[in-house]
Amino acid sequence: MMKIYPRLGALVLAMAGALILVSFFGQLDFHIEAFEARLGISFFDHGYTKLVLPPIGEIRARTHQTPLQINITLKNIDLNLLKAMLKESPDRAALLAKVEEEMRKTIIFFVGRIFFLSALGGALGILALHRRGVLPYLKGAAAGVVLVAALLATTWFTFDQHRFVNPEFRGILKAAPWMMGFVQEGLVKVNTLSKQMEVMADNLYTLFEKIDKLQAFGAVNGRLKVLHISDLHNNPAGLRLAEEVARTFAVDMVIDTGDITDFGSPLENHLLERLAQLKVPYVVTLGNHDSAQTMERLKKFPNVTLVNDREVNVKGLRMAGIFDPAALTVDVVPPPSETMEKYVGKLKDLLAGLDHVPDLLLVHNPRMARKFTGKVPVVLFGHTHRYSVRQAQGSVLINAGTTGAAGLQGLQSAKEIPYTLYVLHFNPRPGQGYQLIAADLLRVANLESGFTLERKVFIQEDAVSDVTSVERRP
Repeated sequence: MMKIYPRLGALVLAMAGALILVSFFGQLDFHIEAFEARLGISFFDHGYTKLVLPPIGEIRARTHQTPLQINITLKNIDLNLLKAMLKESPDRAALLAKVEEEMRKTIIFFVGRIFFLSALGGALGILALHRRGVLPYLKGAAAGVVLVAALLATTWFTFDQHRFVNPEFRGILKAAPWMMGFVQEGLVKVNTLSKQMEVMADNLYTLFEKIDKLQAFGAVNGRLKVLHISDLHNNPAGLRLAEEVARTFAVDMVIDTGDITDFGSPLENHLLERLAQLKVPYVVTLGNHDSAQTMERLKKFPNVTLVNDREVNVKGLRMAGIFDPAALTVDVVPPPSETMEKYVGKLKDLLAGLDHVPDLLLVHNPRMARKFTGKVPVVLFGHTHRYSVRQAQGSVLINAGTTGAAGLQGLQSAKEIPYTLYVLHFNPRPGQGYQLIAADLLRVANLESGFTLERKVFIQEDAVSDVTSVERRP
């Protein structure tokens, strides 16, 4: 009987040593295509698998029956490598097969590392007893390996990936559970989100009517309504929001000032198919994140009008504009000042050749927009992801911000980036064309914290009314 207790104590120490060493050092950094991540395990945490997406939070689900937690942390995204990969238009099946093979190799290497650590930890546990000879340490190492192997095997056989259908959210993700749709559907299917957007758009319209009643100078009833969006950056949630607002507010057209995509690749351009389903004209000038392939895809849609170094007339609204200098290149970096000035010169030549002043000027970059202050009544742009309305020298300069919450860049931001867009109200002006009479900002912080509406009314060319705003939260 006396010999049993020392043996039991040695076994306990060996197992404890294995678990402690694996918990502290059981992590592995790995790369798969453009993504850098960390795989790790820890013990005594109720069978969860946790996906950590800094800085926006984490998603977890109870996937197995062992007291072991699997942690996967996204550390970095190589945007240049991702861009190159997307430009190659990879076959989806081949890409998935390649990712699965890389993941299989990573898991095999990781399990081997875990077994080594468990053996070392078991041997170190025996060291606390100051045993002599090699055999006790080999037994301790074996005990550690057997324990960890039993835990891993049980985890494997009880693992249920379908538990992620109803996961738990933490951090910012707790306030935006629609992000799981991005993970599950690869940024293309947002059916659940669509219903939420429909409800939100209807609520926005209700508040919009209330704003009219609050106006001391009466309701704004523009003859022509335009939805101004910008910088969607592949975000299907932003596109859905734009669709629902366009439908609910019964706008006459949508104007997009660029950066529909992130890299302008064929894979991304599939998102553009939804634009063809809009019931109203879609007028667009491309941004630095778009591409020649983006342009060619848009040309196929009958409701899309591209504005590049020319003037167009849609429903009587006269618009001139030009693509961003980087739009038709392979580079997404904004061009140097001399290139920007060249494009500003081309646009000035275009305006000088017209026998009238256009109602609107469409560009992507604010550096170009500022050059036309005082030359065109209204200038629409984007790029900075910061919404604004500013009046100067008889011109109104409007930045729609980012209707796609900056897309992938938004995920990398430490601060939440809201969805923003403007509904612009125009009335016919004497002679020809239209005059802007009001601009309504719609700002959606996230799906649970609600939204705000802010109106600016332009009583005459050089005056702007006080701001009226309404905020809605659940």
